[in-house]
Amino acid sequence: MVSPQVIGLGAMNMDYFYRVKSLLKDGEARVEEVHTFSGGSAANTIYGLAKLGIACGFVGAIGCDEVGQHLVEDLKGVGVDTGFIITKAASKTGSVVALVDIEAHRALYVHQGANGSLTKADMDLPYLSSAQIVHASAFVGEQQFLWQRDILSSLPLDTKLSFSPGALYSRRGLENLKPILEKTSILFLNRKELKELTGSDPLTGALRCVQMGCQTVVVTMGKGLRRGNKTYSSLVVQPNKVIWVPVTGGAKHPVDTTGAGDAFASGFLFGHLMQKPAEECAILGDITAGFSITCIGARTGLPGKQELANAYQQATGLTL
Repeated sequence: MVSPQVIGLGAMNMDYFYRVKSLLKDGEARVEEVHTFSGGSAANTIYGLAKLGIACGFVGAIGCDEVGQHLVEDLKGVGVDTGFIITKAASKTGSVVALVDIEAHRALYVHQGANGSLTKADMDLPYLSSAQIVHASAFVGEQQFLWQRDILSSLPLDTKLSFSPGALYSRRGLENLKPILEKTSILFLNRKELKELTGSDPLTGALRCVQMGCQTVVVTMGKGLRRGNKTYSSLVVQPNKVIWVPVTGGAKHPVDTTGAGDAFASGFLFGHLMQKPAEECAILGDITAGFSITCIGARTGLPGKQELANAYQQATGLTL
């Protein structure tokens, strides 16, 4: 097997998707659709990269059950190295209950399952260090956060860290994440997460993260951020450089935004590995996320390399 260029580290979950007309605070309503999908933020991004032809591996934990085996087989199906996924015999595989309304608003409820049994002793640092990039996302448990922070902050200098803290870690604030941020090559956040992390607007917050050591901060804007007469899909901030990236291509009505940020990270990291400049990486991320939101489930709509290349050329006139 080819050595992985990118190795993911994060939770492995089965997503139980329930389509409803509206999200309730209290009461009773009918479920319109029910679906089950493989999930986990870093796992979604690794799946997306593997589908684009990048050699990938994953480090995580499953329970001793059919659900866990399904998650492993799903990653294997796109060529991901799953040899460092640990089976926790005393635990069930992690799960997420996702309620999604007709406007694609979401409410996610996470049960950590086997993810909460993963320990620092389960980590193979030489394996993680062998990758060009380690892409990490959040765990629910406090112990997992603490050892993950230690592991990520101890990666060698020639291994880049790509980090998607999500809502769970963003709520912890800058000081708690400082050891990771100081090591981060590429930080992925949406603007709500950045607000929770820094308490600031997108540009100010991103600059604060750069000041803490992040080499590149990428902030996604969801449906877009209006500035003057233009709408921007993302913001990329690097030392001495600020890039506002306009919305690329036509507007897409979201069917399900679950995993859109994970898909964006797949496209951006793919561009980065292709040595594209940051703005083009962000455009590739935006296009990949655009594919994702047109289908139910975080992975269903993810493109292959030729699909992405065609859409990229149509939107920009450029070739991969």
